[in-house]
Amino acid sequence: MKNFIIKLTLTFILPLILLLCALEWALRSIPSDYAFKDEMLSAKCAEVQLLSFGSSHGHYGIRPDCFNMPAFNMAMPSQSIKYDHFLFYKYIEKCPKLSYVILPVSYFSLVSELEDGAGWAHAKGYTIYMGYEGNKYSPIYNLELINKEKYLGLMKCVGKPLIFVTCDSLGWGNKREWGNQKPNCTGLAYNTVQYHSENIGASIEANVGRLTDIIKTCAERDIKVILLTTPTHESYYSLLDSTHLELTVQICEKLAAEFANTTYLNLLKDSSFVEEDFYDPDHLNTIGATKLTQKLNDVIVQ
Repeated sequence: MKNFIIKLTLTFILPLILLLCALEWALRSIPSDYAFKDEMLSAKCAEVQLLSFGSSHGHYGIRPDCFNMPAFNMAMPSQSIKYDHFLFYKYIEKCPKLSYVILPVSYFSLVSELEDGAGWAHAKGYTIYMGYEGNKYSPIYNLELINKEKYLGLMKCVGKPLIFVTCDSLGWGNKREWGNQKPNCTGLAYNTVQYHSENIGASIEANVGRLTDIIKTCAERDIKVILLTTPTHESYYSLLDSTHLELTVQICEKLAAEFANTTYLNLLKDSSFVEEDFYDPDHLNTIGATKLTQKLNDVIVQ
């Protein structure tokens, strides 16, 4: 019986383990925004004077190349404030010239935890490629083997080494079909708002605490903070829960009033952003991203 188990292990189990390890290595070798942004910022952090964070609203909406200073965009699709907090502290010591931090706060930001939402699979990117240790003992956040999108990517990756990298070398998400075509905002708005309202009513204390912690650390280092609510299309913001939206705005205004280094820029309903500026109900296209970044730059240079 013992010999049979040894033979079984050597014949089937060990090769299977080796095969799975090889496959995990291959999947991790596919370029990703997480690994790419980590590599790019690590190379540029000594000169960076402005860092922006946030979810896809920031990833696609803020263009570092439009600022009057060296800037980098560390936002990611579905990125929650917990990961803004992690990335801020990962890089703060490596950015000696850092003078400005932009923290987008969207309608859903204060009640969102990445692992609890539909975008939970994004969390593994921070564990595998960026060194986040909060999920290091959880297999689902440490294995690409269970990421079906990566299997498809592995087959498509031949001859297209940046297929999973959707941003430029400054972190701005400009590599997908995020151009200037006329959006179908009204048709998409209802489902988008429903998705963003999943956690409305959940506790906001943890995320408010994380924002406050970042702001305090910035104040100690004479770094200015801009809390930003990015522009959205009327079809989107007209459907938002007014009570929760008011609470979000009040908290941002309170933080700006409490800390001298902090400004709150609420552009959610800014009428200067028109139909042609949007990719969909809550994301800006290239034209809109340029306009938003120019507004931010104007605030900074005042």
